[in-house]
Order: sequence, then structure tokens, then C-alpha cells
Amino acid sequence: MRAFSWSVALVVLALIAGPARAEPVPSGATSLAEVEAFAKGLEKSLTKGDSTPLADALDIDAMLVITQQGVEAPQEFLDGFRQGASGTARQSLLQAWRTWLPPSRADVVRVSMVDGRPRALFRVVSEEGAFSYSALVVTGRPGGGLRIVDVWMAATGELMSETLRATLRDIVSRLSAGAEGQKAVAGLTGDTSALQLISALVQGGKPREALDEWARLSESSKTMRHVALLRVMAATQLGDAAELDAALAHHRRLFPTDAALNLFLIDDSINKRKWDVALAAIDGVDQAVGGDPYLSIQRANTCVLAERWADVTTHAKKAADAGVEVEQAHWLLVTSSLRREDHVETARLLGFMETKLGIELADLRGVEDYAGFVKSEPGRAFVGKRWPGP
Repeated sequence: MRAFSWSVALVVLALIAGPARAEPVPSGATSLAEVEAFAKGLEKSLTKGDSTPLADALDIDAMLVITQQGVEAPQEFLDGFRQGASGTARQSLLQAWRTWLPPSRADVVRVSMVDGRPRALFRVVSEEGAFSYSALVVTGRPGGGLRIVDVWMAATGELMSETLRATLRDIVSRLSAGAEGQKAVAGLTGDTSALQLISALVQGGKPREALDEWARLSESSKTMRHVALLRVMAATQLGDAAELDAALAHHRRLFPTDAALNLFLIDDSINKRKWDVALAAIDGVDQAVGGDPYLSIQRANTCVLAERWADVTTHAKKAADAGVEVEQAHWLLVTSSLRREDHVETARLLGFMETKLGIELADLRGVEDYAGFVKSEPGRAFVGKRWPGP
């Protein structure tokens, strides 16, 4: 699963940057209807392979102003943070958003009001079927139009501004802790380039190289939440069970109640045939995003692997009834009816898929999975109408 992983590097860069004055972020009254139209426009552009409207809407300075709210530190330090983080944050976000382009698919799930600001939740599914979620926080521009002032990510379980704020406070706290704390911050500063490289390697699909670089980080960096999550991201992408076990154990030791791990636990639990753990992780993601019928497809796929056919039917029907991935949902229903030897239901489903979904069926008589159905009375009737003869 792809995820963003650059926040620590941004904050560390702030320590060595020059000053820049932060301005307040006007709230900009914006209706949900306006934001929905804006989000649908972004979805259309992304489908065509164009991320330019998304990039043009990003107001990174506004996000960094939000980040600094409530942080007690000298203004010169905060100004330096904003100066140092601005360019890197924008470039990293744009790089991450390129993974939303075809062959991946980015769909608007919903637009809703959260904490007084509109959010447009996107579901991103890769060509291989890996999925994640991001929500764009949208406000009006002072001069008219809409802008993105923050981004929530399922991979971290929080807004980018919250990620940056927590890391910024951690550094401020370490700097106030005397010589040892300053030594730790020096380690973080020394890791700036390495963190940028690791992030780029993960985004570029080079997890082995990313993990090798991660191992060389200072111990100070490795204890920070989002650096630990970066290791989990790389290990998940690598697909090596031992690497992922080690990354998850490291993260749990430091952050035992972190719900952001749910997104990574799904594949890990499926690989270990821990079906209930995988289903619970899907439920955790579902709760975090405020509900998405698409996740019923993920539950159904997991139940296929667990051979829980009644549950496959339940979850696939929920997705089909919600109008999400309707064709895939019906194939899952067919798989379940075949395994349950409900031949009447199989015939009904296949007929519906032909007439209502426009699916052209191949001759089922030569398909092993349909052997029992073809021999049944409902199956013989179904086959005889479509493929007469021996």
C-alpha cells in the first residue's frame, strides 16, 4: 500500500532554514456543494492522468500556518520551520499525488464537514488492488476560488498538520532537555537527507533500498512515530514476512495503541491466515474513514480466502446494493453460490450479470469451477439456452 512518509524530514529542515513570516489562514466560507463539485473536478482530471489542478489548489503555506498553531517556541524558530518545510512539503506531496494517476484510480467517496471545515475523502486503488485513503481539507481562497489547506491520510491516521505539529513539538521538547536532547536533535538534523532518500525510495517502489537506508538512521530518528511508520510502509511494500514482523514489533513497542497500523495489518494478517485479525483491521480502516462500502469488497475477498462462503455473500451483497464495484461484487456472489452448490442462485446471478450488467459469458462447459453447476438441472437449463449442442 502506498502512503506518504516525509513529515519528519520537513521538520528537521526547519532547524537550518532562514526566516519567513507566517500569516493567518482566512477560513473562507465554503459550501459542501462547492467542495463536492471541486472534488469531482479533481477526480475527472486525475482519471485523465492530469494532477495539475490538484497541485494548483495546494496552499502549502496555509497548511504550515495551521501546523504552528499551539506550538510554544520562539517566533524565529517557527519562522525558520515554515521556510524550511515549505518547498520540501510541496514537492513531496506532488510526488505522492502522482501515484493517484492511471493505472491507479482515485475516486471521491464523500464530502463532509469535519471540525468545522469541508473534507473531500478520496479512495485510491492501485492497478494491483492495493488501496488507501486521503481526505483533502478545502477552504475558500481570500481572492475567490477553493484551495487545499491540509490533507488527512489513512496511512498515518491524522492530518499532515498534526503530523508536523507533533514532530515539531518533539524537537522543541528535546532542545529544551539540555545537552542530551540537543545531541538527539543533532542526530535528526544529520538524518535529513537520508529521510528524504528513504521517502523517495518508498514512493519509487524500492523498498529493499529504503529499509537499508532506514537501518543506518540515528536512534533518535528511529524512535519518532512517523519514521517508525516509514519502516512499516517499506516492509509492507517489500512483502518479506520477517522484515514486516520486525517493523511492526518496533512500531508497537514504541506506539502500542497506534490505530494507523490497521492499513498495514490487513495484508500481514492475510499472509499469516489470521482471518479475524485481517477483518478487524478492515473494520478499523472503515471506522477511520467514516465508512466506505468498498471495504465490503475487501471483507468478501478475505472471506473467500478463509472459505467462509456465507460471509462472502453477506459482504458482496452489501457492496452490490451500495453500487460499489458492482461487477466484482457479483463475481464474488457467484463464487460463493458455486461453493455452496446453490445452483438456482448461480443461474440467477449469471443471468442478471448478462442482462443487467452487460457481461458476455464464456462457454461454462469447459470451466472446471462450474462443473457441478453445469451438471445440475438449473445449470443444464442455463447452458442449453446459450450454448446448444454437445
